[in-house]
Amino acid sequence: LDISSKQDGSVYRATWTPVTEADTCAPVQFPQYADKSVQVAGTFGSSSTAVQGTIDGTNFAALTDQGGTTIAITAAGIKQVLQNAYQIKPVTTGGTAQSLTISMIFRLSNPLRH
Repeated sequence: LDISSKQDGSVYRATWTPVTEADTCAPVQFPQYADKSVQVAGTFGSSSTAVQGTIDGTNFAALTDQGGTTIAITAAGIKQVLQNAYQIKPVTTGGTAQSLTISMIFRLSNPLRH
């Protein structure tokens, strides 16, 4: 897990790579950054990438895109995440020989100013 930020702290990016079928992605905690998107690229090997979140820190549930559809990315692409959760993580299922790069952007609704 690699985390980087814009210099003023208004945007954070978390990247998990390479993610294989044997990996479990660690959750990140950016609840103050309500705007978030997920991007998945690489070799999918029939896998699907979901985004899960938790408010209580224990019980993770599937999150949805802006249309209310559960996020399930099966080919390279980007989805916006509707819900804001205390912790959030990507989860891959169903793959063989997958090697993915999963990135999430977390942005403050009101960016910081210098």
